[in-house]
Amino acid sequence: MRGQPNLNNSGACCNEMDIWEASSVATVYTPHVCNRPSSFLCAGDECDRTAAGSGVCDKNGCGLNTYNLGAQKFYGPGLSVDTSKPFTVVTQFLTNDNTTTGTLAEIRRLYIQGGRVIPSTSETTNTGVSKIPGGYKGTITQDYCSARNTSDFNRLGGLAGMGASLARGMVLIFSIWNSPGDFMSWLDSGNNGPCNATEGDPKRIVEQTPDVSVTFSNIRWGDIGSTFSASSAAGVDGDPVPAQEGAVAGSKVITTAESGAGAVRGVGVGFTTAAVVGFAALLGMLLS
Repeated sequence: MRGQPNLNNSGACCNEMDIWEASSVATVYTPHVCNRPSSFLCAGDECDRTAAGSGVCDKNGCGLNTYNLGAQKFYGPGLSVDTSKPFTVVTQFLTNDNTTTGTLAEIRRLYIQGGRVIPSTSETTNTGVSKIPGGYKGTITQDYCSARNTSDFNRLGGLAGMGASLARGMVLIFSIWNSPGDFMSWLDSGNNGPCNATEGDPKRIVEQTPDVSVTFSNIRWGDIGSTFSASSAAGVDGDPVPAQEGAVAGSKVITTAESGAGAVRGVGVGFTTAAVVGFAALLGMLLS
């Protein structure tokens, strides 16, 4: 940590914005905040989820998974956002006064497919979320986070804290991963997706789809509306990827994150990945 060896098993903490965690059947985007800037060491209860609220970083975050909220026919192969075909993902960070110096007030997700802009659905069966003042719009707001009982996220700075971290600048991280501990059930099984309890077993993934891979490309960032064109979105990265056995057909995805009105913060990435449940392609920003 900070150029020094971690010899005492200290924890490493930092703010994190998970822009795109997804398999072909479920997706979630999640801000996580800490009570101080940059990366830093933590020890003991500081590193843990505790009932007393002593943790210095929010491990659960304030995520939005449309399947978990009740919209089970929105994202996936053949659904409203058809993950068997090319599509663009846009993530916008909007401030309370539509300026680059305002407080982060909303994180909005859009999809573009076949030249159509598809806002993240506002469909929900969650009673608390459905009662958000002014109505649930399918976006992450502080009211949404409060309705999801994200106590650590709120205690450690909430959406405003995430905005402050983004304003300081963050490091863009790309990864592809699985988990032998929980089989990625938090992403796409149980209440979070249609997969069964063992489909995300890494051993099963290696046996059934040993050639799973991901390609990141077309990083884009800019003012709201500047990083994509609905009329050209489907072909923005050239010809679709040919369908392969065990892979999402033509699964070239352009993921774009845009900042608040007039701002110039955000990232975009295109990737292809096999249609393996319990296996996530992650685009996230760390530190700050």
